Amino acid sequence: MKNIAEMFEKQEFEEIIENFKNSNKYEEILYVLSSYISLNNVGAAYELYKKKEKILEKENFISSMNYLFLILALLNNDDLVKREFSRIKSLPYISQEVEEFLRDLDSNYQKIKSATIEDNSSNYNFIDELNGEKDENVIGAIKYIHENYKDQLAGYGVLFYEAFIKREKFDLAKNFLLLELLEIGFDKEISFFKNGKFYYINPKEYQKRYLEYERMIDDFIKYIRKNEKITNLIDDIIYYFVSFLNNEIPTFFKKEELETILYLAIRKSYQNINADFNDDLLVKELKIDENIIKNYENSFNNF
Repeated sequence: MKNIAEMFEKQEFEEIIENFKNSNKYEEILYVLSSYISLNNVGAAYELYKKKEKILEKENFISSMNYLFLILALLNNDDLVKREFSRIKSLPYISQEVEEFLRDLDSNYQKIKSATIEDNSSNYNFIDELNGEKDENVIGAIKYIHENYKDQLAGYGVLFYEAFIKREKFDLAKNFLLLELLEIGFDKEISFFKNGKFYYINPKEYQKRYLEYERMIDDFIKYIRKNEKITNLIDDIIYYFVSFLNNEIPTFFKKEELETILYLAIRKSYQNINADFNDDLLVKELKIDENIIKNYENSFNNF
């Protein structure tokens, strides 16, 4: 039998349904649900969800809720929504994260419903854009998902994954998709060739380290905003600093190494305006590693 991910990529939705509708594997159930939705057979998607309800919600409650909310929004049946909400609110304690999600149950559902209505009225198909050829279309779709489904990103893991493996070349769009998979901790092995190195990783295993790394980078950004005296250079410095670090993921630099990366970002920004960066007070406070400069200065020159 074909690989279900490859079948979904080829939009073989009917074949997926035929071969996997009786599966009890969480990921395969999600593919079948997505296939029904793609074929506009939302009623069948709801019936399947109800049959596999215990499996889905036990495996990943919040992600499963996102699928259920999407189905309910597309069905647009208020009585059905009330019945489901009553069932969900009566469930026994699962975790604190789930409890917080349930406290905002109505709000979480309305976000998905509003975005669904907007999609239908504007005819903006962000799933097609996510799988598009142009970097700007993919990045735009990611931005759209963040703006409209910020609290339900985990539910879009399969879509990010499909778009990621579809792109052969490791371009800017593929890098953005990798960052999404790391942020949500998508639990599936991925392989790719990037910056001359081959990687074989599970984003879920990298998630904690990635999120801690993000927080450390955010601290550096705050530091730049507070201490850089030439205000019209702040955005440029942050751009070069963050763009370089994102491009190197899944390589993570230590805090002291980041000081040298920041130095290179400042130097690049000053070079753009033909000014002497050595007079910058921020530069004078940084500890510089000449080996890091040697290894990565060409990356900044190529921006």
